[in-house]
Amino acid sequence: MAKKKLGLVLSGGGARGFAHLGVIEVMEELGIYPSIIAGSSAGSIAGTLYAAGYRPREIVEILMKKSFYQYTNLSMPRSGLMKLNGMKELIDEKLDNCNLEDLNIPMIVCATNMNKGESTFFTEGPAGERVLASSSIPILFQLVDIDGVKYGDGGLMNNLPAKAVKDKADIILGVNVISPGYEENLSSLAKVALRSFHLGVAANVLEEASYCDHFIDMPELMEYGLLKNSQGQEIFNIGYNKAKQYFENNPIHLEEEES
Repeated sequence: MAKKKLGLVLSGGGARGFAHLGVIEVMEELGIYPSIIAGSSAGSIAGTLYAAGYRPREIVEILMKKSFYQYTNLSMPRSGLMKLNGMKELIDEKLDNCNLEDLNIPMIVCATNMNKGESTFFTEGPAGERVLASSSIPILFQLVDIDGVKYGDGGLMNNLPAKAVKDKADIILGVNVISPGYEENLSSLAKVALRSFHLGVAANVLEEASYCDHFIDMPELMEYGLLKNSQGQEIFNIGYNKAKQYFENNPIHLEEEES
């Protein structure tokens, strides 16, 4: 019996992206596997490592070996306060410097073309470089130069790139891990930059969510800091429990019905 193609779309959201891995863990337990994945920022990190063959809990262990700031280093403020090169190095190491087109599952990495002010959907080329571009929050992190074009975080224009898989999948499952919420502490330039980005990103999710047949939203993650991966296991568990509950009430059937 033929199976329908499932497109899995993972939003950005910093450390809250560990929840994506909890969702994927439940999907595997239910025998639900995506035919294509699209992601912005944290979603591109989780999605790319999963598309390369790493299991969800294995990815949690990989990403929690260092604190978030150990993946960064300060830079002269040109296009950003810090460099996120440590994340690129991690992806390159774990993927053996492969290209996106070499992954086990087709992967679409969404980044923002800062020159043109539009989204770019990478499906080929060096995976680490593309994921770095997708995850580089403007002002906070340096922009990434690819072929003479400056790229920043994919969430800036499209934090849930569901439309990108619309013609490539029969069923689309979107997972959103970022909601605006309330922020008390705005005591530094970095925190103000992050909050400004956060508010803009949350606003562009709604339109893309309309392309999803299934949509898992996690407002309960609002209390978790975007740059604190020390809470990764707890966030993973929230994603796992949320997905368990969602699929119990909204099962996904990939088998084609017999006529």
